[in-house]
Amino acid sequence: MSIAIGPPPPRDTKRPRDFVCALCRFATTTKGMLRRHEADVHDRNRVLVPCSVDACEYVGKSKDDVREHLRKCHNVGVKWHHCTEAGCDFRTKTANALKKHKQNRHDIDVKWYNCELCPFTCKQRAGVLQHARWMHSDRPVTYPERAFRRNQAVRAMVAPAAAGSSAMHSVVDVDGADAPNAAQPDVVVSCVFVDCVD
Repeated sequence: MSIAIGPPPPRDTKRPRDFVCALCRFATTTKGMLRRHEADVHDRNRVLVPCSVDACEYVGKSKDDVREHLRKCHNVGVKWHHCTEAGCDFRTKTANALKKHKQNRHDIDVKWYNCELCPFTCKQRAGVLQHARWMHSDRPVTYPERAFRRNQAVRAMVAPAAAGSSAMHSVVDVDGADAPNAAQPDVVVSCVFVDCVD
């Protein structure tokens, strides 16, 4: 599937944009949206709305701003979403955050992403991409402690996979990177995967 990158298509509005800002080129279909634009962007006819909580100094540009502030900062009008897993007392203000929590903490409804070159799996596509750049490229590692960590990660990942599969994985170690204090710069790590015939 290819993704087309470019400007979004023009919006097809059925109503004409008759309300035009006198200070810029903004146009809208309602007078209320024009007033909000002028207040937000140009500070014109702006009415400040204070927070209703005592000792809070927040002042919003609209009632909606204050309502959102009350929800985020003072937990007023919040519908809490609770985790239903046994022994978990996690709660959040949004359903999406609860979904992410269940995926990350309890492995519920997780879409796993797999590395095409090794048995590595991750819950996020970005993690697999970073893994591939770090583990399967011939990029130089300029800091010896990073080379050491890369070798340790490759050993930890390859050992269990080689024990239970028909493929033999051999790791080419980094010269001088067996200790975290190795002093060689620009060390290259490579991972070689060879299929074996039983």
